[in-house]
Amino acid sequence: MGTAASPPEKREFHLANGERVAGTVLSETPEAIYVDHPTLGVLTIPRAQSAKRLVEIILINGDRIVGDIMAETADTLYVRHSSLGMLTVPRAQRSTRVVEAILKDGDRILGEVLTETDSFTVIRSATLGTVTVPHGKISMLNRKIEQIELKALPAPAPEIKDKPSG
Repeated sequence: MGTAASPPEKREFHLANGERVAGTVLSETPEAIYVDHPTLGVLTIPRAQSAKRLVEIILINGDRIVGDIMAETADTLYVRHSSLGMLTVPRAQRSTRVVEAILKDGDRILGEVLTETDSFTVIRSATLGTVTVPHGKISMLNRKIEQIELKALPAPAPEIKDKPSG
């Protein structure tokens, strides 16, 4: 005999106008998400109305994800990545010990702290792997929060064209 399916999880959606709506997802299409709201009934949330909450998430394996948070639950983030599409990121996979080591020579290493002693810090970098950095070589060690809101870039300046001669 099969096991009973677990009840659908309640998700919170952030809308472009600042509203937040929470409910159980009934179905999804490329254009909209259909949500059963406990008070308002079935709602249609156009994907174009989803807020842009651009964040950088560093996972415990050192991978970095930058994208828009489209919805979240107590234990999961749903992130739209520009190349990979919709990603499901378990909160337990986010690193909580992220640092940026600024070395005296100007180099920067970003990653998760694996261990620290009085004389060195061991950092797992997504690009460099596991590196041991002596404290004497570090100019500054910035402790990062686990999720960083990124500011939107300003719109590009309009192109200036020369007047045609004539």
